[in-house]
Amino acid sequence: MRLRVFFIFISTCSFGQLVQVPIEHKINGIPSQHRRTDLTAMPLPFWDDFSFTRESGFANDTLWEISKSARVSTGLSVDPPSLFSAAFDGIDSLGKPYNLTDILAKGRADRMISRKIRLDLVPQQERSTVFFSFYYQIRGKGEAPDQDDNFSLWWLDNTGVWQNVFETGRSENPDPLKFNYVILPVSDEKFYHDKFQFRFQNFSRLSGPYDMWHLDYVYINKNRTSSERSMPDRTVSSKLTSPFKGYYSIPLHHLKDVWPVEALKPSIRLFGLLENNFQPFTYTTLATIRQISGGQTTESIVPVEEDAVPVNPSTGATEIIEPFTMLNLNLKKTFPGSQIDYASDSVYIKLKFILDSEDDNPLVYLPKYRPINFLSNDTSAQEFSLASYYSRDDGEAEFGAGLNQPGTELAYGFDLLYPQPDTVVAVDLYFPEFGDQSNQNLVLKIWNGGPGGPVAQLHQQNLQVIRSTGNSFIRYRLTEPVIVENKFFVGWKQNSSAVIPVGLDKNNDSGSEMYFNVTGTWEQNSIVTGSLMIRPVFGSGNGTVINNAADETKPLIFPNPSAGQLYFPGNTTQIKIFDAAGRAIQFSEFEAGGKKIIEVTRPATGYYIVQWMDSGKIRRTGIIIRKD
Repeated sequence: MRLRVFFIFISTCSFGQLVQVPIEHKINGIPSQHRRTDLTAMPLPFWDDFSFTRESGFANDTLWEISKSARVSTGLSVDPPSLFSAAFDGIDSLGKPYNLTDILAKGRADRMISRKIRLDLVPQQERSTVFFSFYYQIRGKGEAPDQDDNFSLWWLDNTGVWQNVFETGRSENPDPLKFNYVILPVSDEKFYHDKFQFRFQNFSRLSGPYDMWHLDYVYINKNRTSSERSMPDRTVSSKLTSPFKGYYSIPLHHLKDVWPVEALKPSIRLFGLLENNFQPFTYTTLATIRQISGGQTTESIVPVEEDAVPVNPSTGATEIIEPFTMLNLNLKKTFPGSQIDYASDSVYIKLKFILDSEDDNPLVYLPKYRPINFLSNDTSAQEFSLASYYSRDDGEAEFGAGLNQPGTELAYGFDLLYPQPDTVVAVDLYFPEFGDQSNQNLVLKIWNGGPGGPVAQLHQQNLQVIRSTGNSFIRYRLTEPVIVENKFFVGWKQNSSAVIPVGLDKNNDSGSEMYFNVTGTWEQNSIVTGSLMIRPVFGSGNGTVINNAADETKPLIFPNPSAGQLYFPGNTTQIKIFDAAGRAIQFSEFEAGGKKIIEVTRPATGYYIVQWMDSGKIRRTGIIIRKD
């Protein structure tokens, strides 16, 4: 079996504690094109706050020739000027460390190179008004750079030579929780040519996602001044918080008896870039409710608040977004429980926030900004599922977290939002690929507990670690149902010295619910921030899952990527595999251990489509075969 070698620094943690580790990141499991070469040179202005990115994980490739080594996300920086920002670290465009053999190797790592810009079109008399600005942050929620690391900006001159025009390092001690603003004049004539480009890059350790820098709100235009910071823009800077006491998912039948008691009003963070503007604003929220029952899906869009005027709950005054200040806005309403059919198998609610900022108002949107669309960063949406499990994670892992010593125990706490005891029948876990890929086993455990951690063990069983990619959870059914009430914990005992991380979501911090046991006493975590991708699944006393949405949406096929062998549930039939050109691929098929196993006859590295029949339904998914 091929091993992936990762290196871990545990300088901030004692041996035996819970540690944060890097994991590979694959966008939709498919390696992406690294360079776009068909872009013609564009005129000014150039503006990107990465709001065009949405769910792709990369910067918009109509603005950047090279950008895919820097990961664009919402979970790695702290309070960015707008929702998305680009992270620079030691991971390449395929989600792999640049150097797998030397932990101390350093060098140029991630880079982003812009589309060509026609600065030659700027009239001579206006060139003194051309300025380049951006925001950057050191570390954020990632790893702190070393003293000799740096983040830099380069401009391409008319001889084809890159000129270093800005550089900053950790030795300057910037605030890791603050985005710093930089504005530079484009004053040298050698930059006024028809193929001007700029490049951001970091110099760092090359063995993983360490030494992290963040970039946001890149803007170059004429008719600016050296003191200009203001933009006719008010932005959404965060995702919506959960209305269910920090849970993104709760069992549907748990909500039925407590709505709206346990339904809190979500909040969101907003940022203002328009100077000398204290005008009030309004906002709108919509809920798209998708309900699944008996295999049938119905969907409706329900207005929650329309043109709502935000009010400060403490003072009763109308809220405003002050210039260059972050506003934490508490919504006045959550989505209506009356619209939910509690007889459904599962319900998915996508809550969309729209900031009615009037950023296109002609009084502040001057001609020089055309065709920039400052409305593109005025929305944010978050989906919440009401199915069969509790989840504090948003479904995407930025890092992993695990124990680093055999014999230690990890426990993750859950508060039951239900007035009666209920039955846990399974646990969904996301074990990302990391380090030693050989077979590993854990002892899965469930405890009852209180505010100080686990108290008494309710259940344990051996668990074989199944690693997956693309944030795909594996459902581990319990050997016997476990009744829990009030506060309970789910976790495991470590058997080996290998770090076996579970996914760690950085968007929602529930680090205080993590406990570890090294010496026989439970200790509350104070090092790792985020939410573990551990989801207790509820069902009936006979082990049946009441709401089986997780089984519907995440068919159990693994591993992916594969060397040519795939495992399916035992009841799978009519399996077919096609290559990217649609040609059928030959394979052999057999059964073992209650699972159906197929082996591709002549595996070749590439992307394939797998089709199969499961419970009378045709399923399809993409896989990657890597034949080293």
